[in-house]
Amino acid sequence: MIRIFITKLLFIVTFTIYGQNSTPFAIRSATSHVLYINCANSIAVTLLPPENALSAKLIIFRADNAVITMDSILKNTFFITIIPNETSPKLTLNAFDGTSLIGSEIFVVKYIPTPKIHLLTQGKQIDSKNGFYGIPKDLTIQAALNEDVQDLISVHPQYKITSFEIRFVKAGTELKKIQVKDNTIDLRTVKNIESAEYLIITINEIKLILPDGQLKNITFGNSILTVPISH
Repeated sequence: MIRIFITKLLFIVTFTIYGQNSTPFAIRSATSHVLYINCANSIAVTLLPPENALSAKLIIFRADNAVITMDSILKNTFFITIIPNETSPKLTLNAFDGTSLIGSEIFVVKYIPTPKIHLLTQGKQIDSKNGFYGIPKDLTIQAALNEDVQDLISVHPQYKITSFEIRFVKAGTELKKIQVKDNTIDLRTVKNIESAEYLIITINEIKLILPDGQLKNITFGNSILTVPISH
């Protein structure tokens, strides 16, 4: 028998193991029971009631297809980080008291949403619809989690743009095309672009910065920005 009591950000689950009720859990996270692939998901797990006889030092959390780190313990609450990989759409978090399983909880595993592209010049963000006044001295392209979902996702992934193409266009004619293997370019050294009316920017590659610092390609679709230039 499983009983589930749900509030906005608090999930209390009583497990039945071998015919007896095991220790109730309270799982707390900003995204309920959703974990994001290749991201550090912070979860708080509370053993209920506080006066239970289990020793916090003996509690171990395990899950297949994920890396779990115990961050800290506060009385009967465990703050853990879960980093799922891409092998399964669901993850089962198991809690052990020593070698005895005392409870399990299933999480849905999802890909992080597609990031939003931001343009900056001289460290200041610009509105791509309004564009530039004159050719900018430099151009930096950044990717970040869309503001519309920031309040819904507990993780804050970091991205790095590693390849983009920039075309300078006037009256439908391409003046110059540059391939950039970075997220920034110094435009002061680029010749014969002073009369350009548009910048057409194509993002070729975005990588997710994993919690261990490694970079992983993400699928983001075809991202093209047409930015006007006024003179």
